[in-house]
Amino acid sequence: MNKRSTSQKLDISTFPSISVLIYVNVQLCALAYSASPISHRGIGSGGGDGAI
Repeated sequence: MNKRSTSQKLDISTFPSISVLIYVNVQLCALAYSASPISHRGIGSGGGDGAI
């Protein structure tokens, strides 16, 4: 019973972690897009990796 409770706690603890990771990724993408839309085309400096 103790083991089961611990594994459940781990699951509940891991779920928000993954959620936060995805949220941060989306936020970074949104920031990069709205901060430098011209850079995404490859005109800006240090913009897109595949734009070159």
